[in-house]
Amino acid sequence: MRRTPARLAAERAGSTEERRCYAGGMPKAWLGVPIWLVFGILGAWIATSKGRGGCFWFLLCSFLGPIGLILAAVVSRVNDD
Repeated sequence: MRRTPARLAAERAGSTEERRCYAGGMPKAWLGVPIWLVFGILGAWIATSKGRGGCFWFLLCSFLGPIGLILAAVVSRVNDD
């Protein structure tokens, strides 16, 4: 069995909770971050195509995830009157 830095840290800590927390040296919570960023990018793209502010919608969709993406999809277009 190969002893990675994460495995060595878990052995030193001695707790099973510490060993469960890491996946290949990276906390499992970080594995979902790219997915939430993709929600933000998609939400900003949808919102800007409807004339809305992309930066706001990126932050909103990154924070809310799939719910923000649905909100960006159902929001109406901005009228150019």
